[in-house]
Amino acid sequence: MPPVSSTIAIQYVVTGVGLGVAIGTALTYISTHTLNAICVYTLVYAGFFLGEFLTIATYQSTRVTPRSFLIWGNDGSFTSWFARSVGWLEHWYFQPQWNSVRVVLGVTIALFGLGWRWSAMAQCGDSFNHTVERVKRQGHSLHTSGLYSVMRHPSYFGVLLLDVGTQLILGNRLMMVVGLAGTTLFFALRVKREEKALVEMYGQQYQQYRSRVPSGLPLPEGLLQAIPTTGLDTML
Repeated sequence: MPPVSSTIAIQYVVTGVGLGVAIGTALTYISTHTLNAICVYTLVYAGFFLGEFLTIATYQSTRVTPRSFLIWGNDGSFTSWFARSVGWLEHWYFQPQWNSVRVVLGVTIALFGLGWRWSAMAQCGDSFNHTVERVKRQGHSLHTSGLYSVMRHPSYFGVLLLDVGTQLILGNRLMMVVGLAGTTLFFALRVKREEKALVEMYGQQYQQYRSRVPSGLPLPEGLLQAIPTTGLDTML
């Protein structure tokens, strides 16, 4: 792993402290008050951020940066934080009653989605990147086995499950529908840009793979292919 600059080291420390405070606050609240949906939601997302970093640090150790937490500074960060803010506001405004079955189901779906995503990242190894790569790196290879034999973009599918699970935890109805639709559209735009690059890298090999394996997004393949290739997802 290359040396870490003092600026990056400070960002690591600040991020770690922030995550620690979030987890500690949630655990303290849980231990002293009635269990709260926001606490569970916070713990799930704190686990998501830490898991993203640890997975990248394990399988792409030469390229790990503070952005590997996926908290800030990556494609779509504004979009994801805007969606989370709307989700918090919906939960705060409607104040849905605590439902243990709903919360447990939400946590189960969210954790399954995270496990699916991190397994896909691990299987892809050094070929995985949080940003879309347009130039084939040395050692970059096309993965079509494991989870990639089931769907072309298992890491995106995992995030969709995370979204569904966390909205169940909060008891949100509006964001369950609108948020999932928005995330699907975001990934559809990203998939078109990513797959255009993959066709340029691997040609017929990727086209054949795409023809036999579904994308993993809840969209008909014909509709997905009809979406124009843009860079809009990088501006969201």
